[in-house]
Amino acid sequence: MTAQRKQRALLTIRFLIVLLSVASILVVAISVLGLSFHSQREILINGALNYNYAYATKMASSIDDFLLAAQNKLRFSARAISQNFSDRSTLEREASRLREQDNSFNSVVIVDDESEVLATNPELGITGRRLTSENNRILQEGRTPFISAPFMATTGRLLISISQPVFNDNDRYLGYISGTIYLEQPSILNRILADHFYRDDSYVYAFDTTRRIIYHPDPTRIGEVVETNDAINSTVAGKDGAQRLVNSVGVDMLAGFAIVPDLGWGVVAQSPTRSVLQPLKELNARLFYYSLPLLILVAGLIWLFSSLISRPLTRLADCAESLSENRSIEQIRTTPAWYFELARLREALLLGATLANEHIGKLRHDVRTDGLTGLLNRREFDRTLEAWRGVKYQGSLITLDIDHFKQINDTYGHDVGDTVLQQVARMIRSFSRDADKTFRIGGEEFAILLAETGPSAAHEIAERLRREIESTTIAPAGRITVSLGVAHWPTHVTELSKLPKQADLMLYAAKRNGRNRVEMAPDATRS
Repeated sequence: MTAQRKQRALLTIRFLIVLLSVASILVVAISVLGLSFHSQREILINGALNYNYAYATKMASSIDDFLLAAQNKLRFSARAISQNFSDRSTLEREASRLREQDNSFNSVVIVDDESEVLATNPELGITGRRLTSENNRILQEGRTPFISAPFMATTGRLLISISQPVFNDNDRYLGYISGTIYLEQPSILNRILADHFYRDDSYVYAFDTTRRIIYHPDPTRIGEVVETNDAINSTVAGKDGAQRLVNSVGVDMLAGFAIVPDLGWGVVAQSPTRSVLQPLKELNARLFYYSLPLLILVAGLIWLFSSLISRPLTRLADCAESLSENRSIEQIRTTPAWYFELARLREALLLGATLANEHIGKLRHDVRTDGLTGLLNRREFDRTLEAWRGVKYQGSLITLDIDHFKQINDTYGHDVGDTVLQQVARMIRSFSRDADKTFRIGGEEFAILLAETGPSAAHEIAERLRREIESTTIAPAGRITVSLGVAHWPTHVTELSKLPKQADLMLYAAKRNGRNRVEMAPDATRS
């Protein structure tokens, strides 16, 4: 095994152990953190929804209380001016007192039963004018307390009006007194909705039954009619509650919404989901950074123990790849086995190495040689030619075939045929030099590879071998003959791979020309 393969095998063993350990830790950690994150996330979301719902309910109740208190103030003023309704100075004083006592109203207007404005505070420039608005018509006809929907006044202001009819002691209708709240300017209603205790991007807004915003922290949105907001849709439908939604400008929100009881207006308190969950993300980030040193320490311990586990396994694996070497047994025996499975593996390898040393030699011999003749086999013939190509040997090849061998088998049987093959193989070996290699490449065909041997020398060896075989009696078959072909590389072929074919062609030529002869390949360099 090369050093690169050893390193790869070692890393693979460590990798598997480390992967299993780290994966187990990560799966548990991710599962715990994931469940914790999900649970805390749901807690934060539900908490924000419940808080916003409670806050919206409180704001709706506060608006209702404010409007009730405003109506009570107007009712008191209506009684006060009913005795002197024709006295303009009395009306102006009461309008001034009502507006300035606690700034509940941005303006106060007193109107008689003919819709003529008798007094205002502050001066609005409409005193003495007759009002023709829809709200005025409703008040004059209904003669009951009234809170208007937001409308654009003749002064150009968006406002709501809270009105109270004025009756004298004889229950004669005299007119009405109205306090107005400017939606686009500071007012008590603004302060009720704007003064809250949120520290993030949460905010409150209010709207009427027509979906028109009557308060929003962004003044430019006051008066806007919103059609695509789920919280507004639910409130207009008479439902209050809390839900996660995407608001009309595309922001993910956690909204609580409630209805102002006496008016049907709605109040929404909402928080951006991102802001609610941001502390949880920061907590998880801190938890990860605080856990990182511990994870690194655990990873280091895992790596250390994986090394202790894998090192003796790697050594045994190396020994297993070289069981045929005597030193492997000693290396296996001296490998420390400090856990049960490793000890069993070491004992098994020791037994395997002992058996391998007994059989490996026989296996190597059997793989390379022909079992009948003891000569090298066809596989070794091909391997030898490939080795010649690598070192660019020049040499000759002799191929020979026993003449009429089939008749020998048919006449005397295959046992005699095997004896003939063995005798021919012994004679081939006896005529071969130490550097030559002899092969049985099939049936009754043999080959001799002569390294660094020229054509003439190869022809002479082939001829002497032919004469020796011809003169030898092999009982009970008697005398036999062989036909031989000789080819040399590079004299007879331009490529070494073509040498066996060329020698076979010469062998077939010897057969055609009467057998019991040697044929030499023609010189390819002269063609």
